Amino acid sequence: MKIWQKNYFFTALLFTAVLFACVGILIAPVIRGTLSSARDAALLEEKSIAGIYDTMFLRETERKDSKSERDPELNRIAMERFAAYYAEGGSYLRIEANGDDPLLNTLPFDLPAMPGSLRWVRENGQTYIAIGDDLGQGKTLTYIKDVSDVGAAAWRQGITAIGICFLLCLLVNAALYSTMLRINRPLSRLAHELRTPLTAIRGYGELLAIGNLSEQQRHSATSYIVSECDRLKDIVGKILTMNDKSGILRERIPLEALQQHMEWTWPSVAVRREGDAAYGDRSLLISLLDNLIGNAEKAGSTETTLTLASDLFVVQDRGCGMTEEQLAYANDPAHHPLPQNVRSGLGIPLCHEIAAAHHAVLRYESKIGEGTTVTFRFYNSETSR
Repeated sequence: MKIWQKNYFFTALLFTAVLFACVGILIAPVIRGTLSSARDAALLEEKSIAGIYDTMFLRETERKDSKSERDPELNRIAMERFAAYYAEGGSYLRIEANGDDPLLNTLPFDLPAMPGSLRWVRENGQTYIAIGDDLGQGKTLTYIKDVSDVGAAAWRQGITAIGICFLLCLLVNAALYSTMLRINRPLSRLAHELRTPLTAIRGYGELLAIGNLSEQQRHSATSYIVSECDRLKDIVGKILTMNDKSGILRERIPLEALQQHMEWTWPSVAVRREGDAAYGDRSLLISLLDNLIGNAEKAGSTETTLTLASDLFVVQDRGCGMTEEQLAYANDPAHHPLPQNVRSGLGIPLCHEIAAAHHAVLRYESKIGEGTTVTFRFYNSETSR
């Protein structure tokens, strides 16, 4: 994994952790507020029920005036209607006296008596608030309130917050990855493209250091080093601004001069010239040819030929050739990515971008054991500039 990818993963992980922590801190009070409101409403209703029962039933039985005493059957019917009214709203009651059988019970499930306490209960997929109360005279009230809707609302709030965090992380991390990739891509290209001219400069520098050269050879080597230094300076700016097509030159390039340069750089390559000049950016086209020939050398080519014409460049080698998978990648690296260990040529994507910058077409043809032919066809007339 490259260092910029490590930095990206660390940054993305840190951002994700901080975002989820911040949203958790913000959403937790909201969820607690929702549940607290449900709890307070249940407490208020339970106190109201206890007060009504005390007024209608308990105190009524304490009255000494026999004329005001209720018929037990009427009392039972009134209590049942009282409980049924609250049951319609999702509130259920159980009233017990001295541990005997309940005087009233509409609870949807069994629950132990718990005077003076409140707790959340999960039963049969539903959420309830359970409250126990002492009614006096040995009677206890167990009250439960169905708050499944409130629990579902709190759950939805949490899931929504997590979903928003996840979506935001995806968007921000994708944008971060794209930005870091755009920053790193030209630097990777630059590191790749500097190798060939630097190797040539080093070679001619070592040749000059030997000192056993004629004046003409010394002059040629010095001129080549100066030329390559100028090209290095030019190519740094070109590669770093490759996406800005306004920085691409459309100048006349004498093919004779280009032939001489390639023969100096790649003495083992047979260079043929068929025309006078081509039009394009000299530095980028030299980088293109260096990449194509360099890839041929890496493929073990025993014979490499470069043809320079006014409307096309052709590099033909007698190397190991490419598989169908590698060939598909070579012709369309953006849509046919290969694992790093089977890629053929680190500069292939750059070659395609140079072709696109020149409104040209780059095409690979290859057979295993026979070699590869690369054709670079581009506009070359005055009207195409």
